[in-house]
Amino acid sequence: MNISNSQVNRLRHFVRAGLRSLFRPEPQTAVEWADANYYLPKESAYQEGRWETLPFQRAIMNAMGSDYIREVNVVKSARVGYSKMLLGVYAYFIEHKQRNTLIWLPTDGDAENFMKTHVEPTIRDIPSLLALAPWYGKKHRDNTLTMKRFTNGRGFWCLGGKAAKNYREKSVDVAGYDELAAFDDDIEQEGSPTFLGDKRIEGSVWPKSIRGSTPKVRGTCQIERAASESPHFMRFHVACPHCGEEQYLKFGDKETPFGLKWTPDDPSSVFYLCEHNACVIRQQELDFTDARYICEKTGIWTRDGILWFSSSGEEIEPPDSVTFHIWTAYSPFTTWVQIVKDWMKTKGDTGKRKTFVNTTLGETWEAKIGERPDAEVMAERKEHYSAPVPDRVAYLTAGIDSQLDRYEMRVWGWGPGEESWLIDRQIIMGRHDDEQTLLRVDEAINKTYTRRNGAEMSISRICWDTGGIDPTIVYERSKKHGLFRVIPIKGASVYGKPVASMPRKRNKNGVYLTEIGTDTAKEQIYNRFTLTPEGDEPLPGAVHFPNNPDIRFDKYDGSATTFLGDAYIDTQTLEINMTGGAASRITARVRKDEATGWIFAEATIQAIDGELKIGSQIQYSPKQGGATVSGDYIYLATPQVENGPCVSSFIISGTTAATRASDIVTVPIKNNLYNLPFTVLCEVHKNWYKTPNAAPRVFDTGGHQTGAAIILGFGSSADYDGFPYCDIGGANRRVNENALLEKMVMGMRVKSDQSTCSVSNGRISSQTKTTWSCIQNTAIIRIGGQTTAGLRHLFGHVRNFRIWHKALTDAQVGESI
Repeated sequence: MNISNSQVNRLRHFVRAGLRSLFRPEPQTAVEWADANYYLPKESAYQEGRWETLPFQRAIMNAMGSDYIREVNVVKSARVGYSKMLLGVYAYFIEHKQRNTLIWLPTDGDAENFMKTHVEPTIRDIPSLLALAPWYGKKHRDNTLTMKRFTNGRGFWCLGGKAAKNYREKSVDVAGYDELAAFDDDIEQEGSPTFLGDKRIEGSVWPKSIRGSTPKVRGTCQIERAASESPHFMRFHVACPHCGEEQYLKFGDKETPFGLKWTPDDPSSVFYLCEHNACVIRQQELDFTDARYICEKTGIWTRDGILWFSSSGEEIEPPDSVTFHIWTAYSPFTTWVQIVKDWMKTKGDTGKRKTFVNTTLGETWEAKIGERPDAEVMAERKEHYSAPVPDRVAYLTAGIDSQLDRYEMRVWGWGPGEESWLIDRQIIMGRHDDEQTLLRVDEAINKTYTRRNGAEMSISRICWDTGGIDPTIVYERSKKHGLFRVIPIKGASVYGKPVASMPRKRNKNGVYLTEIGTDTAKEQIYNRFTLTPEGDEPLPGAVHFPNNPDIRFDKYDGSATTFLGDAYIDTQTLEINMTGGAASRITARVRKDEATGWIFAEATIQAIDGELKIGSQIQYSPKQGGATVSGDYIYLATPQVENGPCVSSFIISGTTAATRASDIVTVPIKNNLYNLPFTVLCEVHKNWYKTPNAAPRVFDTGGHQTGAAIILGFGSSADYDGFPYCDIGGANRRVNENALLEKMVMGMRVKSDQSTCSVSNGRISSQTKTTWSCIQNTAIIRIGGQTTAGLRHLFGHVRNFRIWHKALTDAQVGESI
């Protein structure tokens, strides 16, 4: 039978078509494929051209592309090419392995930009990928800003990570997360992004989850959390070119005998000091060719991400989950000199220091004072202002917090480098929607403040919170005072959101309603609290607080308190000025101990008929008459006036011990004694020399949770004759030497590390550790006994009862009488 050439060619075509479904390309690793096919487009790369995998990238990319490793986390700095590695691996999955892939970025805008700037140019510049995209550059249902469908039947999705709907319906083989630390912790209250996203790969034969990010704040960072859930944390170890010892590169500091070192003020002198033999290593001397990733937890290691070995060198199966850490010091895209220059620019600026730690070192940032500034920290930051407006202040702003029964306003002064000073605090009481209340807010807004030279300053810009009240109230005040002077704001608790996002256009109410990134603002504020000014030297970003205290008296009628008067104290001149309706009934005195620097103030008020209950507090106000809020004051809750005959609470006279209900004074634990650290001191006069009951109390607590009791008292007569002791959470200490003393200053000190000791007349007991950390704010302090029935009654006098929310020094607790 004769067959023509055309028939032969057609036969060949059909045979090839039939066999095409059986064709499989020669297996390649992700690195092999990328080095042969990947191309860096000009739109998204510093330098256009063919991809060449760097030594530190090799194991990461191969682990990303491995069918045997389900989960890969990359904790990284900037300038290590993570996004490029991720995109190259995704192209490998689509073209070579023919897998369905999906990547999430923090927001829809981020995803759209990634698709336009990175994905589409990559498809254009990789021939084998472009061959699968006949729709490229055209309008087509398979070519959108969220999805690309290739002719091999595989899809690629690029979505924002904020909406829960973006984690539904897709069934893919590969799920990726770029900049995971910038995602919301909880996606619309449905769960974490990785929990929702990894559900999309559960049905895959070869499921893969790739997470990468520059880290952020320790304890809240999602890439940190993902890394902690992996059993393996790999760091890139390189051999010292002089001694041959392996080590991973560390930034170090001036105290460590290793890391980057340089001559002060000369970044060009930088070298690496070997941690094994103190060899001096220059950047150009390091050879990463045979470097390897070693797990700091288990010791397993790999050079290429394909072959894995145990700590003893035996080949093992690839791990199911692995985390890699890599930072800028390994990158050829920058120099150690530049790293040092970047570090030097962070001096005195906590915000810049945090950015350096995150983006250059690839480490999480840990604020020095924790996640909240407490009353102790704030008290230590207070200082004397030479005038209501300090000299370096150039601009005044204010913030107004809205509550249903009041408005609270803070006025801040600003100087060069965003150095700031708290100038004034005001509380305007009254219904939030009452015009008289709002008129008083108007007065506060228009108030002027005096500089030392006598010049008056007004508040230039005010942010007014709209949350919790009818926002139209604030809108109308914005129109009244000026749209750009009074700006309505609302909070938006979204990590990474700018501190203020002011719109370009007015809203339908005709005002510029501005969103405040509360998480970002808090982080910035807490970071700035770590900056400690030295004297009057300027310090960019530092926050200053005034330290002018006053002693305030209030009358309590059973349902509300009424201000009586106060004694305002100038801590520089020690002058006292009494104010308020009861000013004529207040007597006060103040003195300064030059040896210790302590200022001692005392104020009393003479009660009149009807004033059976008077409380007092010490508070800090920015100036005379300034208002305070929670955290600015310490209650002195021991009453000075008592119902009935108005005799002193603790005096028991006569040879026969007796007790009355009035001998027990209870005060709330709230604002007085609630967490660590604290110190208590008081003067005690016993009228016995043998303990009259099991354990006479100076004070203890009631209504607390199990194991949270606090006790200051005297030991049982079955042991010693009334030794002073303290107990907190079951941990106790005593001062046996002072058991026979009749009068003493006694107390207890509990430090932040839970170290506890008892003190008595200058003697300090040994320390013990307590497990106590806090007490319920509904608990009470009982002074003078345990019950009104006389149980563990003190039978004596207590005066000058003092509580500090800090651990005093040994010298400070060494008082005696």
